[in-house]
Amino acid sequence: MSKVNQRKRYSVVVEGNGKIEHAVIIAESLDLMYWQVHKLYGHLLKDEDGRDVGKVSFVESALT
Repeated sequence: MSKVNQRKRYSVVVEGNGKIEHAVIIAESLDLMYWQVHKLYGHLLKDEDGRDVGKVSFVESALT
């Protein structure tokens, strides 16, 4: 029997550039969750000069 990758639910809060965004992301790993956050909310994590100004916090839970 093959090993099945278990996906997890990440309740994410992205803060940056004066905005707060809440999201739920389903991903197989923490790296994939961060990739999705940067893809969707990268504009909140950097300022106009390219400096890191945002903050990402999350709670991980198993899908049932």
